[in-house]
Amino acid sequence: MPTTRADLRIRRWLLGIAVLSYLADSMLVPFYPQYFQRVYGLAWPLATGLYVAVCRLGVLGSFQLWARLAQRVPVLRLLTYTQGAAGVLCLACAAAPNVASFVVLSVLADLCKSSYLLLYPHLIRVAGREQEASIIASMGFIVNLGIVLAALAGGALFDGLNPRYIVVGVGLLDFAQLFISRHVLRIPHPSNEVPAPAEAPAPAAGNGRRLVGVAALMFLFYFTFMLLRPFYTRYLAGAFPGISLKASGLLFVIPSLMAVGIAPFTRRLTADHTIRSLLLGAALVLGLTTLGQLVSPSLGWLVAARVGYGAALFLLEIGIDYLLFRWSAAHDMLGNYRVINLMQNLAIILAPLLASYAVDTASLTTPFLLATAGALALVPVTLFCFRSAFRPALYAA
Repeated sequence: MPTTRADLRIRRWLLGIAVLSYLADSMLVPFYPQYFQRVYGLAWPLATGLYVAVCRLGVLGSFQLWARLAQRVPVLRLLTYTQGAAGVLCLACAAAPNVASFVVLSVLADLCKSSYLLLYPHLIRVAGREQEASIIASMGFIVNLGIVLAALAGGALFDGLNPRYIVVGVGLLDFAQLFISRHVLRIPHPSNEVPAPAEAPAPAAGNGRRLVGVAALMFLFYFTFMLLRPFYTRYLAGAFPGISLKASGLLFVIPSLMAVGIAPFTRRLTADHTIRSLLLGAALVLGLTTLGQLVSPSLGWLVAARVGYGAALFLLEIGIDYLLFRWSAAHDMLGNYRVINLMQNLAIILAPLLASYAVDTASLTTPFLLATAGALALVPVTLFCFRSAFRPALYAA
């Protein structure tokens, strides 16, 4: 089916919404411990892990609801309501007088924000199968660009302003998504209409087993990735005394800068054997560079380790996403994405809790050792995914 001008316009606007979504979602992530300490005087390490876990539990359940609603309501119409509500709740978060009210309002905001996760499968639907690899690479670029901009802006604001202003900025980004969604809804296009119910064919043999394999990969990838994030800037402050929050923010986003740099070269991943080799190599590099960050004797060595770490993370991320969409037929793509998102959120919940417990009972270096083991565990799981019994024929739909 040829790409129309309306297809291209909607795709550009959807990618723009995705940039704003990930920017808003990532603004505070590197600085949660500092935010709680500076705004509420709370320095307990486990507080960060518990906060992330509570928010993600909300996301885990709410996204399943939004995915069901998206079968009856156009995705962008749903976003106009949810992102507007999220913006109001974020502004309320900025004025929250204590930790308890901040957490309650944050969870409610995240319940609404989780609807933006529908953008990914919606983009695949709008673009069509022939553009799958390009969309996956574009989304990888956008996610990491959002992380880069968020961390740099967050570090600059933390150094010079009241941290509450960051939360206000997040709310304004949510309102921007609302207005863009309303604009796109005015463009005549089938994707802006209520989806017609499709009669699903009988499931192909091995579909469930392949989904289990991809879900295990996604869980391990995010679990390994999230072990380092909550306390990374605190680790840097201890390992390199005197380092500024701006410098910490820059080091934090080096992996995302790498992803932004290599994303244009990953748009033509089409063969299963290429993906298999990519995943295996990236998992090994991820393990080595995770450990390398811990033993780096200087900032120069740390930067080099972060560069390799970032390349490995990005290749793993797009490789797993590609397997998900390649091994999903059109009729079960959203259902499979819900399962994968469930595993992703479980990892995002459990990893910060384990990292917080490790920091509280051991040291800031323990999450690096746990993450190294997790990265190396990706190797046998990848081999499991590509067993001969799991290799799918490409779907026509």
